[in-house]
Parts: sequence; structure tokens; C-alpha cells
Amino acid sequence: MTNESRSTKTNPYDYMRPVTTPQLFAGRVSELKVVTEEIDKLVSGSGLPLSCVLAGERRVGKTSILNMIEEYCREQNVLAARLSLDNSIISDSWNFWLTVLDVTMNTMKERGI
Repeated sequence: MTNESRSTKTNPYDYMRPVTTPQLFAGRVSELKVVTEEIDKLVSGSGLPLSCVLAGERRVGKTSILNMIEEYCREQNVLAARLSLDNSIISDSWNFWLTVLDVTMNTMKERGI
């Protein structure tokens, strides 16, 4: 097969800039739905407080999904605090929980809560 006859497929997603608006979000809808259903249960009082871990390879859409979750939480009046985990945070449970508290408090302050 020559280079001329080879079909080239381009990636329709801009992996350098995560999606920040729901109108541009595509793909991973089923994953987003799982989280939004849990948020709905929390808001209605029929669910327990939710902790969510989103893990995956680089540039597969994690930040875009997180942006959509944060937007949904704002719409539902639910506080979403984003914490990036690295070895310095996860290596010590005391440091982990201190960081969780710090990020939560800062997020509350930013939102005027």
C-alpha cells in the first residue's frame, strides 16, 4: 500500500485544550451520566456523599469530564473540589486528608460559602 492510497484518520478532539462548555462536550457521556446520577441522588437525599476518582492515561479526556462534572455540580448547588493527586500527597495519609481539607476550604472560600 502506498502512502497516497492510505486513508488518514484525524482525531476530532482537541487534546491540548480540555472542553469547558457542555455544548462542546462529546464522548464519555456514559461515564459522565454515572457521576451525575450519583450527584442527583445526593441532592435528593437518597444517596450518600460522593467521592469520585477519575483515572486514566494522558489526553483521554479526564479534564474535560471533570469540567463537565464541576459545571453540573454548580447547576445543582453542590460543592465540587478538585484535587490533583501526586506521590507527595498520596504517600502519607495525614498529608492527604490535610490537602483534601485545604482544597475544600479554599473552594468554599472562592464560592463565598
